Amino acid sequence: MKLGQTEQFLKICDKVSALIWLNRMTLKGFIKQSVTTPDMGEYVIIVPRGQRLTIPETFLRPLTTSAWILVIATVLVSFLVMWNFNRYFRNDLILLPVCGIERYNLNQTHFGEKFVVLGLMVFYFLLQSGYESIIISLISDAPYHRDILTFEQLRESKLPVTVADRHDLDFFLPLFQQYQLPFQNGTTLVTANLQTNEASLHDYRSGKMLSNNPDFYDHINERNRFNILKDTISALPSSYIFSKRSRVQETFERHMHTIFEAGLISRWAQTAGIKVRVPPPSEDSELVKFGDLAPFWAVIGVGWCVSLFVFLLERFTTLQLEVKHKAPRV
Repeated sequence: MKLGQTEQFLKICDKVSALIWLNRMTLKGFIKQSVTTPDMGEYVIIVPRGQRLTIPETFLRPLTTSAWILVIATVLVSFLVMWNFNRYFRNDLILLPVCGIERYNLNQTHFGEKFVVLGLMVFYFLLQSGYESIIISLISDAPYHRDILTFEQLRESKLPVTVADRHDLDFFLPLFQQYQLPFQNGTTLVTANLQTNEASLHDYRSGKMLSNNPDFYDHINERNRFNILKDTISALPSSYIFSKRSRVQETFERHMHTIFEAGLISRWAQTAGIKVRVPPPSEDSELVKFGDLAPFWAVIGVGWCVSLFVFLLERFTTLQLEVKHKAPRV
């Protein structure tokens, strides 16, 4: 809390005749009305969890970028070889290894075609085996983008970090500049800073309660919508602020040290979070449902549309040629 905000806060305490503010605060400077707690308060960054993969991303997930480049290059090279040396290859170098469509008996072809086709068969067989197994596992377990857990991953995601106006932005500025994290100012209302397209800065206790808040729980996918980064920001001493200095402060400070030495503060911090009431899993939760097969229905639909388009195109071309041949010549 900045000095100007601290003075404004003390004026509010005097107006309402409050003796102590029970919410712990992190002050930029020490004041005589504060009682510093023995434990240190850490700041954390809350980020939205990874979204579910789309249908194109699901089909691209099983192979790495280099593997997809290798597949595309193999298909292009096979196409160029057939285009330029079609008299040396009686079979299709793409349809035969992938789909098994044989135009001519492979046993009766020359050695070069057998060598090339058999090598492509082995390549596509190993590729298809690994690809199909990963796709089936993605159906049984819903795929999501990876969760952001470190500052480096947060920088790669390019999500801005929202800092509430009640925090001292100058204190966190060197950290944001070091990791090249974009940041912006937010409102004092902590729940308003939780968005699916940005991260937010909170103290550890508030962040733990917000990440476990039932309002931010995804009941459809049965998981929290936000998580806390593993990397924390340097701890700062927090304080309880009294409206004015009195003898109660000394008694309160001894009481806080006793509770801390007994381990009750850490125990309360662990149990203070809001518990999410998760409904028990149903008996058919592990079964594959109709909606889980959405990627395959999409592929079937696209395949039918392409097949229908090619059929109509061939039919139109055939009719056009028939009309052209039947037309009287002058």
